[in-house]
Amino acid sequence: MKKALLIILVLSLIACSPQVTVTSEVTVTLTSLPTATSIPTLTEVPLESLPVEELVQKYFAGEIDDLSFLTFEQQKSFSIVLNKQKNEQRGENPIVYNNEAYIHPETFDMVSTEDGSTAKDQTIQMYYPIVRDDEGYLHVFADDQWVKINNSRDVNFQIFDTLEEVKAEITMPTTEILGADSGERAGLTVPEAVFVGLPGKPGVMMPIILLNKSIGQIYLSGGGKIPTQQVLIIENNLTARKIIITAPSLRLFQEGTDLDLRSSGFLQEHYPIFEAIEENAVYYFIFRKDQQQNFSNTYPALSGNEPTSNYDGLAESADTFNIVAGNMVSNEFVWLDGTVFIKSDN
Repeated sequence: MKKALLIILVLSLIACSPQVTVTSEVTVTLTSLPTATSIPTLTEVPLESLPVEELVQKYFAGEIDDLSFLTFEQQKSFSIVLNKQKNEQRGENPIVYNNEAYIHPETFDMVSTEDGSTAKDQTIQMYYPIVRDDEGYLHVFADDQWVKINNSRDVNFQIFDTLEEVKAEITMPTTEILGADSGERAGLTVPEAVFVGLPGKPGVMMPIILLNKSIGQIYLSGGGKIPTQQVLIIENNLTARKIIITAPSLRLFQEGTDLDLRSSGFLQEHYPIFEAIEENAVYYFIFRKDQQQNFSNTYPALSGNEPTSNYDGLAESADTFNIVAGNMVSNEFVWLDGTVFIKSDN
């Protein structure tokens, strides 16, 4: 009887226990269960060790915004990759007038759309890589090389819309003082008076970078061709944006000096003012905030019409100030019309 009970007990243990070995009628050995395998801890890769392409993707995704861990050379590489992608995302977007001619990316002249070029060939590069060095100088990557802008040290690349802000930012040129016959502008220097403008037509001042001072010719809708130049404005500490500027009559000043040169009408290459304008330099550009009103008042040939109405690829004049001020996002080219350059002495 006892032996039968022992056999029943063994059978019960076999049914209830994992991996049981019976060595005899009375001997039972339990095999140990395997222990859990430990999972290795993932080592976090430092951001500065990531490929620049991956860093740019994280930047676009909003995963990083502080790039202070990058060296100066790493910042250059980052900015090049970033702006290459921005231009690729913008895609093919030539500036075309009446489906007949486009603004050439290099000469900024009007060229027939039947010249055999593709839309990609006709597209002007909008975004440019930039970095600041430890001394506060701006460097721009253009034509496959980095260019140091020598008078850019600690320049505050923002828009100034009051005369008080302007005077706090720059050393005003020491030009002639307007007399009593100038009304409300009496006692102001010429650039101050231009900035203040006429009643209801206030001006603003914005630093620009002139890499190439060559003059192109573009159509003014309904009013023939006018000279133009291409300049850069600063969007942020990584990106510069190319825009188009024109001037019915340009006047050149320099911080803290009595330099005062002007063009008689549109800027021409044989004028002394053109010779005095330097490339790879910062200028403060004064223009009217209300560009729509400015074009209407300055160019009678428009008869009050929008200057960009016959173009594809140009932002409307009513939007251009908001675009350069960062209040509106647009991949269309900006065209600003102004009257004054003040060369930075930084």
